[in-house]
Amino acid sequence: MEVKWYGTAGISITVAAQKIVFDPFISFNEANRFLPLEEIAACKHIFITHGHFDHLMHVPDILARGPGKVYCDEIAAGTLMDKGVPARRIEVIKPGDTIELDDFTINILKGDHVVFDLPLIIKTLINRRMVKWAKNLGKVIKGFVKYPRGQVLIYDIMADGQRILHMGSLGICSDEIYPDSIDILSLPFQGRSDIEDLAVQFVGKINPRAVFLQHFDDSFPPISNEIDTTGFQGIMAEMFPDIKVIKPDYLKSYKFQKQQNRKIIG
Repeated sequence: MEVKWYGTAGISITVAAQKIVFDPFISFNEANRFLPLEEIAACKHIFITHGHFDHLMHVPDILARGPGKVYCDEIAAGTLMDKGVPARRIEVIKPGDTIELDDFTINILKGDHVVFDLPLIIKTLINRRMVKWAKNLGKVIKGFVKYPRGQVLIYDIMADGQRILHMGSLGICSDEIYPDSIDILSLPFQGRSDIEDLAVQFVGKINPRAVFLQHFDDSFPPISNEIDTTGFQGIMAEMFPDIKVIKPDYLKSYKFQKQQNRKIIG
């Protein structure tokens, strides 16, 4: 199995000849524009965690270039249809659903969005970056207005004898049961001033073999930031030394091998 990061929460998972993609987004930051549109457009299955612009905005362009189908909640589906995407290329999904593909079984879980806290909001708004990236402000505000969040979905993916949990935002629901002892946790690392503590708590719940960080980059400044992950990595090394933490490079494929003594429980 190979996992690749495209920036923001965009990742692909490849098993054998099949690749599935999650949350593809083209960065507003010229320094971080790495999404290869043709590569993504060639994928037949594109999954969306929620309807915010940094997860959904570029899906119509991607679908226009290739044969893919997009899987998302009904709010995101409505947004896509408003943007001209034909209904036949959208599969509306909800928590509790299961999707069977050739090399993947994907269970849909109920998630939530991280709640932006006051210290982060103040730090973001009262910052010289607001001036530096003023050209982006209108585009970001328009994005938040025109791309409603909808239901946040978490994907519980089973493939190649391994189990991956992909999240687009670090929020969970008290009325959902999340798997533990998984192989890879795809963890979004942005949205709160105490993101390290929140992430560590969730890792302790899930007990993954590896944590694959994403969404830590500065892809829609001035609202986003490049998040320093070294503190989290240090805490993880101290508290969970057996859990591997990967801060990926753009477009680099990371290979994961199944463990013979680790079984998938559906």
